[in-house]
Amino acid sequence: MSRDTVSMNAGIDPGELSYTPQPPGIASLDRYMLCIATHNQKKALDVLIKAFALLTEKDPTLGLVLVGDGPLRRQHEELGKVFGLNGRIQFLGWRGRTGSGNLAGQSIERSSK
Repeated sequence: MSRDTVSMNAGIDPGELSYTPQPPGIASLDRYMLCIATHNQKKALDVLIKAFALLTEKDPTLGLVLVGDGPLRRQHEELGKVFGLNGRIQFLGWRGRTGSGNLAGQSIERSSK
């Protein structure tokens, strides 16, 4: 991983991760934050989306890639639209452990309530 990458131990086996400069499924994002989580209340992805909206005001080149599914996914997609983040947030759905590892990018973000 590059020195610009911030890594947090979240119970992920580093052996399952691989770095791909432009992984499949990531359209038109040069720099992005990657979050792999279930779309539920505990994971606080609504907080992440709101914070990302603030970040884009200062850095319009940044993207957000959300990998995972769950009961709140549609609400999170709508929240992204409310903040005008169409094209800046990509909702990729569930990719499994190996598929998620291939999406390692500029940083991995994890939030929980």
